[in-house]
Amino acid sequence: MNMKRHVFESLRWRTGLYVYLLCGLITGGLIGATAVFSADQSSAVVSDTAMTMEKLQKDGKYVCLLLYKEKNAKVSSVQKAVEVLKKNKAGKVELVMADVLASTSESLLQKYRMAPERMPMPLLIVFAPNDVVTGVFETDPDEKKLSDSILSQQATQCLKLLQDGKNVVLCIQGESTKGKEQVVEAVNTFLADGAYKDTFDKVFIDPGNAENKAFLEKLNVTMTADEAVTVVLTSQGRIAGTFKGVTSKDQLVKSLQACGSSCGSKGLG
Repeated sequence: MNMKRHVFESLRWRTGLYVYLLCGLITGGLIGATAVFSADQSSAVVSDTAMTMEKLQKDGKYVCLLLYKEKNAKVSSVQKAVEVLKKNKAGKVELVMADVLASTSESLLQKYRMAPERMPMPLLIVFAPNDVVTGVFETDPDEKKLSDSILSQQATQCLKLLQDGKNVVLCIQGESTKGKEQVVEAVNTFLADGAYKDTFDKVFIDPGNAENKAFLEKLNVTMTADEAVTVVLTSQGRIAGTFKGVTSKDQLVKSLQACGSSCGSKGLG
């Protein structure tokens, strides 16, 4: 799968779940003039964006990258929105700012094929610790939508695989979920099949984790650990099948056959 895509190209999700891909996003940080703001904004440290983001992400932090051309009321409004997010998600989020017109931002623009004259400004991009993009906001972000861009490690693992071109079998189950052993056995049998082992992966997601609520809602999955739910997602963000309770390899295969080429993904049987 070619990840060299134009800025703002998006995966179209039937479920309404969205993920924006930026060129070269999967492979690392940005280069540019930045300022990392502490919680009280009393000081800012200007440094290389790639190093700054890498350090923050290695520490398990989400990075809210705010791109701008000039400091104005809109930029200040977005900053305030991110500061509210930082307070609500204590220790999980940092704000990084980059002036796209600065000479030190040239590498950033080149790496991601960004054209400032064609981009809405200010632009806020939310990066997960694994460097997957979980939100893009062209306007002053709604507090709930911005908060919903902070996902669990399990959810970002799923999105990372999808953005890498993998299809995903999402196993939604908790410690007390009924029939989970049978589901795991069926999924493992499916993934062991030579027709699917190279193009599919599995991710377990706990419905008991509150951070998974928004993600699961987009998949039309109720937050409950009573019954296992298995969702087959294609690399194009399409849902090939959703199965409640115990499932089988045959059911997974049939869902892919029914989805067919319309799912826009290879390895669908």
